[in-house]
Amino acid sequence: MKIMKHPLFKDFCYLIAFLFFFETILPTAFGLPLPQIKWKFGPAEAYAQGPEWLSSTVDADYDDRFIQEKLAEIGTGIDAAFGFVRDEISYEAYVGSLRGARGTMWSRAGNSLDQASLLIALLRSQGIACRYAHGTLSDDDAKILISSMFDPEVMANAVGYIPERYSRADPVNDPELLSQVKDHWWVELEDGTQLDPTFSDGAPRTSIEETFFEVPDNLRHKVTIRLKAEFHNMLSQYTYKTPLDVIFTTAEVYGRPLTLGHFVSTYQPPSLIGGFKTYTYSPYLIVEDNDNDPSNNHIIQGKSYQEFFSSLIPMANSTLTKLTLEMEVDDPGKEPEVRSRDL
Repeated sequence: MKIMKHPLFKDFCYLIAFLFFFETILPTAFGLPLPQIKWKFGPAEAYAQGPEWLSSTVDADYDDRFIQEKLAEIGTGIDAAFGFVRDEISYEAYVGSLRGARGTMWSRAGNSLDQASLLIALLRSQGIACRYAHGTLSDDDAKILISSMFDPEVMANAVGYIPERYSRADPVNDPELLSQVKDHWWVELEDGTQLDPTFSDGAPRTSIEETFFEVPDNLRHKVTIRLKAEFHNMLSQYTYKTPLDVIFTTAEVYGRPLTLGHFVSTYQPPSLIGGFKTYTYSPYLIVEDNDNDPSNNHIIQGKSYQEFFSSLIPMANSTLTKLTLEMEVDDPGKEPEVRSRDL
């Protein structure tokens, strides 16, 4: 009772009433900004779904129409996607992201990273949030995967004789192969569930060391399409230009025909004495989409280059003498390999 008689008690009651009233009205009604409150702990932070959980990437491209068709065929749900990759995709040992989702599906085989990309593409396409998990297998588990690459029935029925002086392959105990296979990838759902389609039971064989929403770029196999042009001039002799230089990951061009071509235009103004003529070449590269609609093909344009001919000043002539197509293959952990062909 003494508190109620305190001179500040009435003011305190007014303040409480005002706060309760204000809670029912948006602050924006008074021209105030909405409070930005973010807790740094608890389930809301741990399971906050960001766009990266569902993003379509080069390696796990769920916008690919063949991935969409496969999803329609096998049905929706985690079990359907996981069962397809586990049961229909065989294991093959190699380093890095080579085939991507489409290539792994078409090859019906892939390493642990490519199998994870295919599973992630099928899951994210349904709105199921997931990411890559990375860890290191034990030697025993790595040997299980290596053994799975060889058909035991074929090996049992193999006939032939290898003289004792020749060494025999022992892939299960090959140090280089073991090193490749022990570097292992699988899939983690947003709720923490782990799915490993490379093993028949689907259970992870090791703890997670790292997680990624997208394959690290240094693990991607790449191919560079490069066009080189050689020109000759009486004064400067031979000069070179590179009008087209495009880098692809092998995953994004797997199974896609590539077409190299040129748009050619000619210009020769009228003249009474002498005159000149130019040929302009505009290179392009078409990446086909494997359907019957050409509008879906991707066209990449290079830089235009010219030939110049003058009947008045022959020394100014610039003649195209050679075109060379180069394909540079860049595999993770290896030196680039260049193959060329004159066109």
